[in-house]
Amino acid sequence: MKTQLADLFERKLSRETGTIRKDFGGRVSVALIYPNYYYLGMSNLGFLSIYQSINKRNDALCERGFLPDPGEETELVQTGSNYCTLESRTPISRFNIIGFSVSFEIDYLNVLKILRMAKIAPLAKDRYQFFPLLIMGGICASYNPEPLADVFDVIFPGDGFRSINLFIDKIINSNETGSKEDFINQFSELPGYYIPAQFEPVYEKNASLTQVKPAPTFRKSPEHEWISNLDDFPCMSELLTPDTEFGDMILIEISRGCPRNCSFCVISECYGKFRFRSVEAIINQIDRGLNFRKKFGLIGANIADHPKLQELIDAIHGKGGQIAFPSLRLDLLKPDILKRISEEMQITITLAPEAGSERLRQLINKPISQQQIENIIINLMHSRFRKIKLYFMIGLPTEEKQDIEDIISMVKRIKHNIASIHKRKPHSAPIVLSINCFVPKPFTPFQWAPMESVKKLKEKINFIKKSFKKELFVDVIHDVPKWALIQGLLARGDRKVLFLLQSVIDHGNDWNKGIAHTNVNTAFYTQRNRNHDEVFSWDHLMSEEMKQRLWRKYDPVYQQLEMK
Repeated sequence: MKTQLADLFERKLSRETGTIRKDFGGRVSVALIYPNYYYLGMSNLGFLSIYQSINKRNDALCERGFLPDPGEETELVQTGSNYCTLESRTPISRFNIIGFSVSFEIDYLNVLKILRMAKIAPLAKDRYQFFPLLIMGGICASYNPEPLADVFDVIFPGDGFRSINLFIDKIINSNETGSKEDFINQFSELPGYYIPAQFEPVYEKNASLTQVKPAPTFRKSPEHEWISNLDDFPCMSELLTPDTEFGDMILIEISRGCPRNCSFCVISECYGKFRFRSVEAIINQIDRGLNFRKKFGLIGANIADHPKLQELIDAIHGKGGQIAFPSLRLDLLKPDILKRISEEMQITITLAPEAGSERLRQLINKPISQQQIENIIINLMHSRFRKIKLYFMIGLPTEEKQDIEDIISMVKRIKHNIASIHKRKPHSAPIVLSINCFVPKPFTPFQWAPMESVKKLKEKINFIKKSFKKELFVDVIHDVPKWALIQGLLARGDRKVLFLLQSVIDHGNDWNKGIAHTNVNTAFYTQRNRNHDEVFSWDHLMSEEMKQRLWRKYDPVYQQLEMK
């Protein structure tokens, strides 16, 4: 690696605490890649936990890689350098395993970019040597990895901790005897592994998928693997840096999964049964973490679901620690929890009503009334908070103009209540209104639902922004409808979408040109109201019982959309 790149890498490492470096000799080597920038990847607890889990083994080592920052990428291209890991600056092509931890669909493109920088063939069928083996984990591996299925030798649906360690054990015991195909196929009927080469999508002439056909010798659909006892696998950020979003705190997962079953969210079905860590196990992690940070970020789909949250908060306070709270579910905020949150001197509290009208909140299975929301906000305003951030979605199925107007009226009422409490000084608690475009996801009742067009989404965003143009102390932020549409394409895409991704890279990362030079119809993937008989590209990863259960929840919505 050229000197300037080496200096950039060393500068990052010098600011870290907990970096692990090992000799390669006699160890199974894993290059663990987060396909986005270092700043984002170093706040991803799943990525960091897998890194730590592998490095606890004496017979294995794990080094990290990230999407190069713009300056690094320019240096790579200009010098002709190979894509390398951070710790030893070794080309990833020299590792036994290259594992991608993929949390967001938009990062699918970055997976291909990194492989191109590393001079590694993107298609599994074109990689003939035993090593490196390419594997994929992360939440995207659990619900629809199909756009990247032809890239990977093995995909890990589920938690991944036990699966990756068994995978390493098998490599150690294999001694590279037999073929690569034979080695991979031994995982085909074990939970926690999906072998894409053993399945073939079959299409009609109109491009509709008719089935995902298993190989003749393969009898069992892939199964997710879930850890029943989270205490067996600690999940805490032991590798720390100030150069990341949560650099001033240690992240600790206190629960996994969610019992709430919101109709738009993948967590309930894709993270397995709701599980939580014991207070004793969490406190053991807190004790270790206090040597490095005083603040702890508690991670879970909704931390208020932990049955002993109050006890946990008291224990952390008793040890002199502080707590950072993520987005909180409105209907679970009990007075004692609100009091504790306010005592943390947390400047901003983030709440997610998701929809402006009670009708839509009922439809997405977030049944909280307007009065409940306003009462919670009033309670918050009597505490020490300086800012409230409110998340809403637009483009939800059956959404009407009135639902958008209800968002506006709700926020204005909240602002009025704040002004009344703070004696006409609404700036004492400004509101950040975050508008997000609804994207249908697999493994949810809305996997059949259409997305709204970019044009309509833009119109709704502009309507909301215009409504608050003259309102002081309400800041409107929003995502970009174009990128939401691309996310929707990737979220419900199939293996043909890989050609689109390659085309985008070939055309200088220009999505418009990339799409124009393929025969992929984006509307086909994003804007159809699909019926009961739709065959999904992820059907072989989902049980028939689950699919029928999800349809029963979606069927009333489908009927409403068909009547429009």
